[in-house]
Amino acid sequence: MSICLSKCRFIVIIACSALLGLVGCATHAPDNALGKLPAYYSGTLPCGDCADIDYQLTLSADHLYVLDQHDASTPASQDVIEVGRWSLDAATGLLALQPADSDSRPTNRWHVDTSNRITARDADGQPINSSLNVSLNRQATPSDLALTGTRWILPQSDHPDTSAGQIPYIQLDADTQRVTGSTGCNQLASTYRQQANVFTLGQLTTTRMACGQLGDTEQAFLTALSQTQRVRVMGAYLLLYGKDGAPAPLEVLRGEPATPSD
Repeated sequence: MSICLSKCRFIVIIACSALLGLVGCATHAPDNALGKLPAYYSGTLPCGDCADIDYQLTLSADHLYVLDQHDASTPASQDVIEVGRWSLDAATGLLALQPADSDSRPTNRWHVDTSNRITARDADGQPINSSLNVSLNRQATPSDLALTGTRWILPQSDHPDTSAGQIPYIQLDADTQRVTGSTGCNQLASTYRQQANVFTLGQLTTTRMACGQLGDTEQAFLTALSQTQRVRVMGAYLLLYGKDGAPAPLEVLRGEPATPSD
């Protein structure tokens, strides 16, 4: 049985049983079944009609997850990054990942073998009969990147039209309280303020280069930035949230060290 990214048409598609799909049917095992949280798992799993997929899964203590899936045949900027809520079922030992932007069944289910390893299960929650590796191993959990001084890039998984342009990104300067970056076509600039859990961007300004096919990506990125009211750093990722209570982030950015010229 193969495991693949959704864009390759198959990604360990996980279906709940009818009972587990009902609200209130599942009970939850103590979080310590996973060991100390946050937890970070990684590994390479096979894919039937694409290159092997590198998985990086981060689980927070408050049941948020970030799942980063990288097709080895594509640039890292085209990774598929999913954010949602995780739960651990006491009766089955299954770890379910529920995307924040979907009310449907969890997209992934894994069995917690030990606190150091989780293994993919099939659509019925049963073991996968394969001689290939279908497990992720726990790694040392990376420290959260700093909100400021980090270049936060926008993966292209949902924005394929940026392939001919630059990688959209933002970078925050703690001393000047300014934001600089790129829309993938034009340079952008703004100011920012952060007080407690509230994050506010000032008026966004950009250069005026005609963007052609990159225009949709530019507009989507600028819209997400202008609507951001809360941010959260989770390991190597920056989650941009809109109004309070919205479960799905507006965008998920991946951090990379800024170069001296930035």
